[in-house]
Amino acid sequence: MKSKRLKQIKVFFAIILIIILLEQIPYVQKQTAVFSSKVYVLSKYGTDFKYKNIEYSPQFGNYDVFYRDMNKSEYSFTVIPKFFPVFVIYDSIEKQALELKNIDLLRKMPY
Repeated sequence: MKSKRLKQIKVFFAIILIIILLEQIPYVQKQTAVFSSKVYVLSKYGTDFKYKNIEYSPQFGNYDVFYRDMNKSEYSFTVIPKFFPVFVIYDSIEKQALELKNIDLLRKMPY
């Protein structure tokens, strides 16, 4: 029983290590930002939006993900940090920055 549990723990940590290593690749970072924003848009606004484009802003260290709705209006969502971008901090539909505790700490994360 202990060896089976130990094997499960090793597999878990191996998966975590692989995810961390993959997140060093810019393409994977962009896809993570797109996926995070899609989950956010889907959960908050439904399926009326279609992904259009993503841009990385090196000045601010964040990703801007752009969507278009059925009326051809464009909206953007800002996702941080550069490494493992999963936090949506700006929603152009609500036209305000979202409150996120310790946001300064997230921006100062080492890259």
